[in-house]
Amino acid sequence: MTVVKRVRKRLESWKEVESNTIDMMVEQDFRREVDGWKRNQEQVSEMALEVEYAIFGLLVEEFSGELVSLTQT
Repeated sequence: MTVVKRVRKRLESWKEVESNTIDMMVEQDFRREVDGWKRNQEQVSEMALEVEYAIFGLLVEEFSGELVSLTQT
């Protein structure tokens, strides 16, 4: 599974939980992965770009769905 797919899957799963739960999940992820991220700064930059694209893709999908629903009314 590509990194983008994992991020997208995680973001989609967060839609179903409370905001305080999301904060807790993010904090746990950061604690587990922070050491690995510190060791490879090039990978950090690449990952940040992939995450940005995944978030942008989700926003575009959501916006497109809203536009379609508006045009159908």
